[in-house]
Amino acid sequence: MHPVLERALAREVSDWKRETGERGARVGYSVQDERTGLKVEQHGGEHFPPASNHKLWVTVAALLKWSPDHPFVTRFGLHGDTLWIRGGGDPLFAADGLERVVRWMKRRGHRSVRVWLDDSLFPPERHAPGWTVDDLDAGWAAPVHALNLEYNRVTVSVKKGKDDRPVPVPTGPAAHRLFADFSGLRFSDDPDSRCSILRTGKFRYRISGMIHRDEEEIECAVRPGLSLFRTVFGDLLGKAGVSVSRWISGSIPEEWEKHGADLSVSPLRDVLCIINRESRNLAAEVLLRMIGLDAEGKAERETGIAAAGKILKSAGFEGPAFSADGSGLSVYNLSSPDSLCRLLTGMRHHPSFPVFFSSLPEYGKSGTLKNRPPLPKGWTVRAKTGTLSGVKTLSGYLLRDGKVSHSFSLMICGLLSGFRGEQLQDRFIRVLLRETE
Repeated sequence: MHPVLERALAREVSDWKRETGERGARVGYSVQDERTGLKVEQHGGEHFPPASNHKLWVTVAALLKWSPDHPFVTRFGLHGDTLWIRGGGDPLFAADGLERVVRWMKRRGHRSVRVWLDDSLFPPERHAPGWTVDDLDAGWAAPVHALNLEYNRVTVSVKKGKDDRPVPVPTGPAAHRLFADFSGLRFSDDPDSRCSILRTGKFRYRISGMIHRDEEEIECAVRPGLSLFRTVFGDLLGKAGVSVSRWISGSIPEEWEKHGADLSVSPLRDVLCIINRESRNLAAEVLLRMIGLDAEGKAERETGIAAAGKILKSAGFEGPAFSADGSGLSVYNLSSPDSLCRLLTGMRHHPSFPVFFSSLPEYGKSGTLKNRPPLPKGWTVRAKTGTLSGVKTLSGYLLRDGKVSHSFSLMICGLLSGFRGEQLQDRFIRVLLRETE
């Protein structure tokens, strides 16, 4: 143990609880000095909801199984008058891929076509147990498909209107179809402000409650995701003078795919960045199912959980105490700070560590840590954030002059204010910096 650091961290947590009134919050952490191997812990072996720190288990399992260039592919082809697109579990597929298809169709001179969308690779389980029902219309809980588009969500920019009221400005490929009712939404200076998203019809949403005035965008889930795919693709084809005579959903004949081509290929390294740096839940859920498909031939959530657990165990990692999904959005997930810290320490010796490390957001500079306070010169923190109601987690690496000095995991639950949880994270990092000078 490092007694000076141990006392300093314990004192910081105690001071934070007293100063903020978060006396009922439970705090656990595990810190390992990578130079000496010494470890400091408080409740390190206890279980906490990991929130999006759960994504670390899934992304590490993927890197243990595949190379960073492992592809996730969306394929397409033309059979007679039928244009088909088959989803292969690419969570990053975007509208520019559909624009390429439209240009291809236009060059071939097609004016009418049947469109067959194949989303059959995944079973129809669009969310996981433990996802809060109130969240299901929000973009962070978008439905999980094998054939995805723009993360299966639509976006609304938030502008300031008359009387300091929020005004919706739909953005993105389906902007002209989207209607957002902001009549029950107000600006707030409270950093813990939350708004409620309710889908009232196809591309129609009622957004109410409070939103922090610095919030720039609201994401709304589209259910089912294929309705967004059909709408955007149909609009693009129509603008190019190509009419759709019929829409078909289901499995395409196997021989058709043999004569198809890759429409989009996303390497694992890019998928990891979206999952860890931007904390995209949909991408993590898709990745979990693809792990299951590769291991057992079934792209199912439970199969993916079992396969990821076996991969982690075979590499010497304990794994999560309980896993219900791939994203950490489920309230049923459980992990300990000690197990996450040991995962991070162990990954430092893996050949794909540079890819894993670069997928994490950087304190004060990128991803979900972009708005954190800047660190002193020579210091860097790369870490995964996690947020649920009453939960804040942060697990990653502290670097000095480009070299990892510490691996750490800080987990907090029972919070009255998520913003106060972020304050403790910042204070925790400052103590690490101060005591390791």
